[in-house]
Amino acid sequence: RGFNITIPLSSTSESNRKGITAALLQPDGKVIISGNFKKYYNNAINNILRLDALGNLDESFSGGLDNATTESEGLFQTFINQMFYTTENDIIAVGQFNTYNDVATDNMVRINNDGSKNIDFNNICRGFNGPVECITQTSSGKIIIGGNFRAYNGVARDRIVQLNADGSLDPAFNAPMHTFLENDIQANEIIAQPDGKVIIAS
Repeated sequence: RGFNITIPLSSTSESNRKGITAALLQPDGKVIISGNFKKYYNNAINNILRLDALGNLDESFSGGLDNATTESEGLFQTFINQMFYTTENDIIAVGQFNTYNDVATDNMVRINNDGSKNIDFNNICRGFNGPVECITQTSSGKIIIGGNFRAYNGVARDRIVQLNADGSLDPAFNAPMHTFLENDIQANEIIAQPDGKVIIAS
């Protein structure tokens, strides 16, 4: 049997729906998928799920973005833009969302392998004050994030930030984005080079 998935989408407000917005292949062959959806076949889902190598729902993964949000309450504004598998064998996801499993975690969350939120990761409820577009990890374990935000955990940062592996702010990294990006533009892709330099694309 081959890999086969169907994520039903309702017929309402289709012009606002983003559909599937991010997917991540894990080293074990399972796939994490996120987007604007509340159902996988007949299973209730809150915008994120994990499938096994055949496309079956992996019920050992229990996660949900903005669980209380319905379509009329702004479902289409809840989504993950990018996910990456860390060197610690868990996942960091960024995008536009307020909660993960009903815990405040504005626009970024670190997810354990069972789908639970990593409560030791230090993005407090204030998180990012705007949507996050992209994320990468350096060879030293630092996490670099770009998006349309102006603060992280209440500390001013202009559309790009570097975090320590535990999610705390790295104060030594403070790129003056305003000097080379117009105010209404954000980084859409970030690549960390092996030599420690960073490539930003917009």
